[in-house]
Amino acid sequence: MAPGEPIVKDSPFFAALDCFVQKAEFRAVNEASLARIMEIGGLPGRKHEMFTFVRIRPHIDTPFQPKFGVDSLSCNTVRRLVYHGCEKSFLVIGDGVFYPGLSDISAVREELTVRPLIDAMTEVGQRLRDAAAATNDITAAMNGAFCSGGLAIGVKAGTKLSAPLQIIVYSTSANERLNATFPAVTLDLGEGAKAVVIVKTAGEAGAYLSNALFDLRLGVAATLDWAFIQSDDAAAIHLANIRMTAQKYARFSGVTACKGSRMTRQHHECRLQGEGAELSLSGVTILEKKEEAHHYVRVHHEAPRCQSRQHFKNILSDNGHSSVDSCVTVHPDAQLTDSNQLVNNLMLSPDATADNKPWLSIYADDVKCTHGATIGKIDEDQIFYLKSRGIPEERARALLTTSFAQSVIAAIPQVDAALDARDMLIGKLEAKGFGVN
Repeated sequence: MAPGEPIVKDSPFFAALDCFVQKAEFRAVNEASLARIMEIGGLPGRKHEMFTFVRIRPHIDTPFQPKFGVDSLSCNTVRRLVYHGCEKSFLVIGDGVFYPGLSDISAVREELTVRPLIDAMTEVGQRLRDAAAATNDITAAMNGAFCSGGLAIGVKAGTKLSAPLQIIVYSTSANERLNATFPAVTLDLGEGAKAVVIVKTAGEAGAYLSNALFDLRLGVAATLDWAFIQSDDAAAIHLANIRMTAQKYARFSGVTACKGSRMTRQHHECRLQGEGAELSLSGVTILEKKEEAHHYVRVHHEAPRCQSRQHFKNILSDNGHSSVDSCVTVHPDAQLTDSNQLVNNLMLSPDATADNKPWLSIYADDVKCTHGATIGKIDEDQIFYLKSRGIPEERARALLTTSFAQSVIAAIPQVDAALDARDMLIGKLEAKGFGVN
């Protein structure tokens, strides 16, 4: 892994660090993260294997001010972001700080535990510190260096949440330096627990930097249906690190819907640690203008008879730029692994860019692993077929374009969240003349 340009003492990073006041509960994580940033060697360039397709340095080497807490976040603003069916089961993080007074978990209060992260550091601090010390992703290390708030959530063993749990991550913008927030969320599912969790990121109009960490742990035979709706402002920088570990016979099903922004990057680090664990990860992204969205995925099969499925779809117009860099590593003891990776890109403009790198690293001999990627335009044969059935060409193109995204949107495990993702993403296509109404 090639080092990047060193972080100099007069950089925006150190300027922000100078005004950051550590809390005692987070000091070990902050210090381990800062040490790891120095070990990584500096801000990454294109030669860094995690950022081959992403020019991340100009975005994270921008003057910013760490922001902890929203000056004014109204109940009306929050309520507009709450999905139907989650009115009594939602949690609010505003500029990196958990707001219990704006949250409502009355429908599931007896089924889970929810605490501000600062109150749970005795239990989760060591795992956050260890992860910070080991990460090679500077965005995760930056989260740890500035982390001082967030959420710790636990679902009791044998419990099935009676309602979907929604986590709202809200960011505010500023007129001068970039507001930057660094929340962390830990989510633990006990043995046999089942939950549907939907994360929605949003914010004020204007530029801000949201750098969030989600640490998910699934116990034996636990099931987590996870959706991530990224709806930040077009001028925002959205960074997210999602770490997931699954024990024996656990099942994780994740769907990501990305609207894109000035810079959107999500890093999924998934470890199937117990025999028979299963992972399904899909994503849909629709970009226009100069928007960017990048997915960096690492899946580790560490035990026998585990299964993983990945499917990402991107629709790109104007100068949009997407990338999917996904590796499945099959460790020596992970015999009978079954894994599949697929990336599909639909190009609506010759000036758009889609970078794809699905690949495999296999150290076991009894496995079934496949990977592939496609880049193309709308199939003219399909257009001809629809026209032969009396559908006008413009409508035929719109039907094929929107249906390309719908299969992933339909997998979102909550009706109102799926409708929100559809309105957000398909609405962009309709504005481009690909509407089917």
